[in-house]
Amino acid sequence: MDLRHVALGEGWSLVIDSDFHRAVNPDGSLSAWDDDRTIDIHVSRVETVGGHLVPPREMLGMPAHDQHLYHREEARLEGYADLRQDSDKSGPIFRLATTTASDNRLISVWCAFRDMKHLEWALDTWNSIRHDGSPVPALHE
Repeated sequence: MDLRHVALGEGWSLVIDSDFHRAVNPDGSLSAWDDDRTIDIHVSRVETVGGHLVPPREMLGMPAHDQHLYHREEARLEGYADLRQDSDKSGPIFRLATTTASDNRLISVWCAFRDMKHLEWALDTWNSIRHDGSPVPALHE
C-alpha cells in the first residue's frame, strides 16, 4: 500500500492510497475508491465582510460537539465524525461521515465501506486531513 498526502484545494489535503481511482465530480467534489472502500470529499469556504476570520468552532456550529461519536481538536483544526449504517441489495454499508473546519474553511469527507474491519482506515483517513499551516502526520501502512 502506497499512501500519499493529496492536495484537495482551498488549502486542504488528506492521505489517499495511490491505488485508489479518483474522479472530480460535476459539482467539483472529489471521489476516490478501490474495490472495498470509497471516499467522497466536499470542500467549501466562507467569504466575510471585511475579511474577518470565522474560527473552526463557529464554522462547525459548535457547541454541538458532544452530540457526535468522534471529535478532533488540534491547532487550527476542529471536527467531528459519526458512523452511519445503511443497506442496499448487496447488504450493509457503513459510512464515517466527517466534518472538519479551519478558519473560514470546511471539509466534509465520507468514507464508505461494507466491512467494519475498515473502520480504522476510515478514522485514519479523517485524522490525516490537514489544512495549510497544520503539521502533516506520519503515514502508516
